[in-house]
Amino acid sequence: MITIAVVAQKGGVGKTTTAAALGAGLRRYHSARVLFVDMDSQRNLSQTIDADTSGEYPNTLDVLTGRASAAEAVQHTENGDIIAASLALAGAYEEKALTSKGKEYRLRDALRPLSGSYDYCVIDTPPALGIIMINALTAADKALLPVEADDFSKESIGDISGTLEAVKTYTNKGLQVDGILITRYSGRANVSRYYEGELEEAARSIGSRLYNVRIRQCSALRESQGLRGDVFTLSPRSNAAKDYRNLIQEIIGEEAGNNG
Repeated sequence: MITIAVVAQKGGVGKTTTAAALGAGLRRYHSARVLFVDMDSQRNLSQTIDADTSGEYPNTLDVLTGRASAAEAVQHTENGDIIAASLALAGAYEEKALTSKGKEYRLRDALRPLSGSYDYCVIDTPPALGIIMINALTAADKALLPVEADDFSKESIGDISGTLEAVKTYTNKGLQVDGILITRYSGRANVSRYYEGELEEAARSIGSRLYNVRIRQCSALRESQGLRGDVFTLSPRSNAAKDYRNLIQEIIGEEAGNNG
């Protein structure tokens, strides 16, 4: 199972949208078995996948604290399998299990028994640094960083670089910062083109790269979220669907090359 964490410290850059589209595209176009894991207390990915967040099912906080196994927490929906988030994740620092020794490895260890059941695990992370983010990165093989082409996103990469380096040094030496993804892109805007160069430099500074794909601004993404579906089903001819298909192909193609 290849685990991909979608990471952004700055909100509003298409983090959850990217996580949802990545998993949906892998399922639809590559017949992959995908497990979504929602680590964000806002629960947007869980709602997009149409999971139950009422508390009837165990959630990611239950898994992190050992109150439930990952297998017990998986919900099977029409949009995919998911371990849903809980609003209580926002106060997870108060949980004794997440202040004890080995707290960084709880998600990794919990997901390990499911590794033979799925081809990919896609984790949506919280837009804040802390123990939840560290658990996600420690469990991940790859980190994908969505950003907008602006100065704030460039600064956010610098802010998160320390956490990425700490995880690679202490808890997950194999973590690969796979790439930085520009979202909400407008090729007609001079500022977008200017920041492409800036973001390429920022990517190199963290030992990564800027993906060739740009996710263009597209109303279909918001519509798909509201309708509890994926953009490939609801708007298959949209720019967003095309762009995310190309992103997945860029990632999958590299994996095939590395395995060949």
